[in-house]
Amino acid sequence: MKNPKQKKYTPLLAALATLIVLLAAVVLLWLAEVRPQVTKGRSEIITDFLRAELIHDGETAEQVFTYDKDLLTIGLEFYLPGEQPSGALEVVLYDADTGAELSRSVGTMDYIVPDQYTTLGLDPAVTGREGRRYRLTVTPHYTTDAILAVGHSDGVALWKEQMSVSGRAVDGTMAMQITYQRIGGYLTRFFLLVAGLAAVLAAFAVWTVLGKKLALHRLVFVLVLGFGLLYSFVLPPYAAPDEKYHINQSFTLASRWANDLSREEWRMGRVPTTTTFRRVGDEDADLQNENTTVFTWEAFTSQLLTTTEEPFDSHQEYNELQTDQNPLLYLASAAAVSVLTVMMPPSITW
Repeated sequence: MKNPKQKKYTPLLAALATLIVLLAAVVLLWLAEVRPQVTKGRSEIITDFLRAELIHDGETAEQVFTYDKDLLTIGLEFYLPGEQPSGALEVVLYDADTGAELSRSVGTMDYIVPDQYTTLGLDPAVTGREGRRYRLTVTPHYTTDAILAVGHSDGVALWKEQMSVSGRAVDGTMAMQITYQRIGGYLTRFFLLVAGLAAVLAAFAVWTVLGKKLALHRLVFVLVLGFGLLYSFVLPPYAAPDEKYHINQSFTLASRWANDLSREEWRMGRVPTTTTFRRVGDEDADLQNENTTVFTWEAFTSQLLTTTEEPFDSHQEYNELQTDQNPLLYLASAAAVSVLTVMMPPSITW
């Protein structure tokens, strides 16, 4: 005969065992799949490579450019006209307006791979500022007779400045690729939080089933609600196919209601499916990208409770499609948008 106390604690022990096993699986998955990704970053090419200019020992290639975002690394594209050069490559970044040295990188030329961007870390990383102008200098110090050439565009790139080598003008703009954002620890925190909560929900299900703590329909409701909320973070807005058109419909309908409540004489009326209205400021390039990445999740969570100073009845027209002119299916979602814009000024944005 089973001990009543043993029977009493069996559901709890089973739930704890389930939780331990699932958390161990989460840690193993993090070690195998997530941890190797934390060093990856987001970058963009400022100017592409079409031609190359030789840089002799001690000569300095120089480029002035404007960039708004942070600068974590700078990638330069090199061409090797002969053997692999050896020696130190000195890269220094200055403020073009003040002349102050902002960062530098000294690396070895033995590891340069020709015809692709070689990433050079900046020490320290430089915090971006809108319209900030930089001056980048690249100086090789060879220990062999082999030399390298730095890549540049064929002719000065549009809206860019001209490159020079030791004061000699070059007909082109230096090819650069800038890394401005790192995944870093955010991916680890996000993964462990979502996976950990999912493990807790699974353990809770084991405890309630074995202990008969909840009726089946109530347990199903709790699990669907819990896993549904977690899924909404894993699949943020705009990530599912056609979701942006549904979101556009909700925001357009909310803008129509706000327009009806405003003091403006102009009334929005019926909006065609080829046009979308949103409040000024209710836009974000990271969120409104169907190609979901970890940066989408970061933008979603970091801006979930951010506010805007725009009034609730502000609106801006966009040439973006909606799903349907019939608003009946979107009354609930549009009402949610309206509640946030009316009840919480300055209101929460997407």
